[in-house]
Amino acid sequence: MATLPHTSPGTWPQPATVEELGATALSSCVAAAGRYATLAKEMERHGQNELAAVFEQLVIEQKALERAILSQGVLPREGATHADASAWAGLEDVSDRDEEAQNPHLSTPYKARAFAVRNAERAFRFYSYIAATAASNAMRNLAEWLATEELAQAEQQRVRRRRAYHARRAGGDAAPPPNPRQINSLANLLAAAMVVERQVSRHIAGAMAAGADLLSLADQMRRHVDDLARARNACSDPGPPAAWETAPLTEVGTPEKVGDAKTRSREIRLALTESERAFAFYNTVVSTTSNETVMLEAQRLSQNILQVISTLSTYKA
Repeated sequence: MATLPHTSPGTWPQPATVEELGATALSSCVAAAGRYATLAKEMERHGQNELAAVFEQLVIEQKALERAILSQGVLPREGATHADASAWAGLEDVSDRDEEAQNPHLSTPYKARAFAVRNAERAFRFYSYIAATAASNAMRNLAEWLATEELAQAEQQRVRRRRAYHARRAGGDAAPPPNPRQINSLANLLAAAMVVERQVSRHIAGAMAAGADLLSLADQMRRHVDDLARARNACSDPGPPAAWETAPLTEVGTPEKVGDAKTRSREIRLALTESERAFAFYNTVVSTTSNETVMLEAQRLSQNILQVISTLSTYKA
């Protein structure tokens, strides 16, 4: 289920033997499981435990697929396995959606499941191509079996993707989060900044209430959010408010759990997570916008939030 290239099937390498096809399939499972395991650790490191659990489940499913491939009598080729996988994995051709799904500050369970769906679909296309051009019945049979397995994987992930979508809506908030690639005006950027930085301010205030010496930073964040609101209102063409301007967010904010006490270390950790999420948001705006005014303001905002991250890091437990 490793990522496949977004190129013409004619450019995909053709395994010369059924043994090479089997080794490629095995190596792709190992590579995908390794990538998902890395992402699970990264999500956990940033306090995204729900996302970590999603990627851990994907690791388990990849290992199950690996065992299924081995049950077909396939053997790995020592020394050539990694090369086989990288030859067609297409890891250099990652879409914007794939990048967001792997970013702990932009991803959601829905995006992670959608990422898994796309990976399975790419693998299905690859194996289908191999089956259609196979030089032997043995290779065709194995490729068709692999394609069927990946198709089943894709359908399984679609079911879980739908569940993630409905779970988010059932949480009482269906408003979409700010999308950095859809920021096309200064007013739009300032409104989005208000949303993402309110989350930072909220957790800094929580940490201060729990005993952290963050009065200066808490005041600074409150003034900053107020400044953003005034600047947004002063824009000559503010445009209509977006849905995420008027509703609390499940995908940008960190939901509170019932009975989860606001401890100093927890609130500082969450403030850091939200600050890093804001930094990732601004960096994406800088790299994708074609509006120079928006780019310059996003750069200023990213520099400001970096100072917040630096201050919070000195208090991290």
